[in-house]
Amino acid sequence: MKKIFLLSLVCLFALSSCHWHRIRGNGSIKTETRDVASFEAVECDGAYDVQIDCQAKQSVTIETDENLQPQVKTEVHGRTLRIYTKGILLPTSQIHVKISVPNINEFISSGSSHGEINNLNNDEFKIDINGSGKMHLDGKSGTVGITVSGSSRIDAESLVSENSNIHINGSGHINVYATNSIDVQINGSGTVRYKGEPKSVNQQINGSGRITRD
Repeated sequence: MKKIFLLSLVCLFALSSCHWHRIRGNGSIKTETRDVASFEAVECDGAYDVQIDCQAKQSVTIETDENLQPQVKTEVHGRTLRIYTKGILLPTSQIHVKISVPNINEFISSGSSHGEINNLNNDEFKIDINGSGKMHLDGKSGTVGITVSGSSRIDAESLVSENSNIHINGSGHINVYATNSIDVQINGSGTVRYKGEPKSVNQQINGSGRITRD
C-alpha cells in the first residue's frame, strides 16, 4: 500500500509539472498584431500592461519576448476578446497589450493587470477588477458600473458619467465623477472618492470603508 501511495504522489507531481510548465523569455522583444473577430468587451486573465483606445479602426497587438508570443492567447468568444496565457510565463519585461476598438462596453480583469482605457463614449460601461490591478478611465458614459474585489484601484475621475454604481469587496479604492447619482456598496475597508454634484448619493457600508467628496 505504501508503494502504491508513493507511486500515486509521483504521478500526481509529474502531471502537475506538465500542467504548470514554466517558460522563460529569451530577451528578444517582438510586437505582434493579432487578427481577431469584432468585439465589444475585453477580458484579461493574468498580469499585463493594457492600453485601450476607442477609435474607428480595430487592432490588437501584443509585445513580449518572441518565444512567449505563441503562449499569449487572444480569442474572441461571442463579443468578448479574451486574453490569457498558457503555462507559467517568465517574461523579461511586462507583457504589453495595445487595443484599438470602435466601442467597448465592458472590461474584466483577473490578476494584476494595469493600464488605461481612453476616449470612452457610450451609454453604459462596466468594469470588473479582481486582484490587485490598477486602471485609469477617460471619456464619458451615461451609466458606469464598477466592481472591485481585492486591493485594486480604479481612477475614473476623467470619465464623466451621469450615474455611477460601485461595488467594493476588500480594500479597493475608486475615484469617480458623476452628475446625477452615485450608488455605493462596500464590504471591507474600501474607499470611494467622487467629484461632481450628483443629486443623490446612496451608500451601504459593511466594515471600515468610506465615501468622500473631493
